[in-house]
Amino acid sequence: MLINMSVNRVDSSTKLYPAAQGAAGSTTILDASPTGKTITNNGGVTVVDAHGGHPYVKGATAFNGSTSCLSMPYGADFNISQASTMWHYEGWLYTASTAGTIFQICSQSGNGYSGVSIILSSQKVAVRGSTTGSSWNIDYISTTTVSLNSWNHLRVINDGSSILMYINGVLSGTFPSVTFVLASSYNYVGAGYGSYYAVANFNGHMCDLRFRLGIGADITSVPTSSVVSDTYTKLLLPMDKYLTPTTFTDYSWAPKAVTNNGAVQALLPPWKKALSFSGSNYLSSPYSTDFDLGSGDFTIDFFMKKTENSQSQSSVYNGSSNQRAWVCGYDPNRLSFLYYTEGTGYTQLYSSVV
Repeated sequence: MLINMSVNRVDSSTKLYPAAQGAAGSTTILDASPTGKTITNNGGVTVVDAHGGHPYVKGATAFNGSTSCLSMPYGADFNISQASTMWHYEGWLYTASTAGTIFQICSQSGNGYSGVSIILSSQKVAVRGSTTGSSWNIDYISTTTVSLNSWNHLRVINDGSSILMYINGVLSGTFPSVTFVLASSYNYVGAGYGSYYAVANFNGHMCDLRFRLGIGADITSVPTSSVVSDTYTKLLLPMDKYLTPTTFTDYSWAPKAVTNNGAVQALLPPWKKALSFSGSNYLSSPYSTDFDLGSGDFTIDFFMKKTENSQSQSSVYNGSSNQRAWVCGYDPNRLSFLYYTEGTGYTQLYSSVV
């Protein structure tokens, strides 16, 4: 059993992170980056509960390949024209199509050859742009292909001297950094829209698309992120997904109802994503055998910051039913785990002081 309440990798370098909100079919996609940009949903991009057979992807967005795309206002956070400007795109995608536009920072139609686009071309990842303003003369193409009808993790990075492409954590192309033509006005930032580059709209699912100014720490490994879910995960509360401050969703493969008792609040940008508890409020879910620890292995995984130097016990997570009970808590200034065994009673284990 795994109970995960972790925090995703969102920091000050993250300038865009579209996060699906709500249940399958929702059309609400909000920016979970510290900048909180306005994201416009064009043509009905929808939230899907898309496992796709992959343990690391859940809460994706679906693009229909014809009318749907996301758009954001252009600003200094997206000015990547100079060769020396370090930037970092990453995200998961699932598609049956061999071509389509994934992400672009470009001039709107009628304003010449201006911009940078990350696309699929003949099942390969490509960076397309212009250094001349008269043609798309930059067309960097990966050496390997993405897998169709499967989740793929992509990274495209400009480290200031080279543009690097990674597919599922494997380097698939190194190209020289260049100064792109990027007009100072009329620019467009979008995901899924292909018309500006004569490339089809994206048809498939995306998840955890992120754009950073700066490279970020880990650029090669395939992230498991906070949205790590497999058949062992019985409850998953990924804090970076919550932009509606008092509504919380279980992202595990068998999602459970999460009730907010006493107005637990999500802390929004510029704070790291977290939940704030006052000492009297709490979240609850219905008990089931998923929470019966029995004699098997289990993991409870979370980040915690206790803001007061209290000696009293506080429960971080607990489950109970009839004569079975367990509590993972804090008592005092150290983590504790308390469990009940029929015929023995309660036993409490302590960590070192934290």
